[in-house]
Amino acid sequence: TAGEAFVSIDSDGIVQDWNPEATHMFGWTHEEAVGAELATMIIPEHMRASHRTSLAAFDPHAPSNLVDHRTEMPAVRRDGTTIQVEMLVTMLELHGDRSYHAFLHDISARKQLEEDQRQATELKTHFVAMASHEMRTPLTSIIGYAQTLIDRWDTLSEDQKRQFVRIISEQGDRFAQLIEDLLTISQIESGKLRA
Repeated sequence: TAGEAFVSIDSDGIVQDWNPEATHMFGWTHEEAVGAELATMIIPEHMRASHRTSLAAFDPHAPSNLVDHRTEMPAVRRDGTTIQVEMLVTMLELHGDRSYHAFLHDISARKQLEEDQRQATELKTHFVAMASHEMRTPLTSIIGYAQTLIDRWDTLSEDQKRQFVRIISEQGDRFAQLIEDLLTISQIESGKLRA
């Protein structure tokens, strides 16, 4: 399949087959890969011991997450960069010799998109919380001063009434500006307005 790397290893983790897509994905040529230990080429260093232990202790008759399950894991390229791969491993046992066949897809772009979406969601949640807090302040002032004007209209001096109305007007302008800012951000997000 286009875009699918195929790697075959024996029971000791030594590469037996390595297709052109594996070369494209990891940077090692077929000649370099075949006969080398897979762990030293594409398994991150902190996972190599675990990989070797799992391979040595694998029991084909016991339930396992290693074979016939799609798994996601980091993998290392020849240049030292790390990519995220989705891997499906199958096992073949013939005349007592066991081999493992891995089909790998580079899912780095998808994982980056998922991370970007997660961060965007967190930012939106933070922004909504902050905007709610910012809007609550002028709204509370407007309601409070308006209620005071209604309750104490007859006992307030003309100067006090004008001061209360001025505060209500200023807070109303602030509230309106916050709403305008929110609408502008919403339009930018939807692509209707350029930042």
